[in-house]
Amino acid sequence: RIILMVLAFTSLPAHAKEERKPVVKEKGGASMAAGKIIKDCADCPEMVVIPAGSFDMGSSKGEPNEMPVHRVTISRAFAIGKTEVTQGQWKALMGNNPSKFGNCGDNCPVEQVSWDDISEPGGFLDKASHLAAAGARFSLPTEAQWEYACRAGTTTRYYCGDDPEGL
Repeated sequence: RIILMVLAFTSLPAHAKEERKPVVKEKGGASMAAGKIIKDCADCPEMVVIPAGSFDMGSSKGEPNEMPVHRVTISRAFAIGKTEVTQGQWKALMGNNPSKFGNCGDNCPVEQVSWDDISEPGGFLDKASHLAAAGARFSLPTEAQWEYACRAGTTTRYYCGDDPEGL
């Protein structure tokens, strides 16, 4: 079982007219700049718009599976969950709470969900996509999307600098 950490739009066709610019246009012409919060339905997670761009992924000093450093380009803006998917959001869409820590409350992250629970037809991503704006599709973020969003433009070893004490 895995923890469902975040969801990401891998495309924003319902919101975007231009794909390669940090500011895209929402349906109806409203600006959707990087950092804008979007929420397509009452039970949908809040999403943060991440602009297209490039970054250096990997490490020259870290674990072998992080090497080598290589340039990655995110060619389209995407949106990623502002927080982990909560137990309350999971219950609202799926009608159950599989979490081991179910007494934690609706704002705690959902856990104890499998890849199948998330990705199969009728799973969380499928149900969330049906509620979202026309043409939008929820998916798990790729490794590159996740790292790009987490780095938020930083070039240090950690988001807070090179010292792990700041974590």
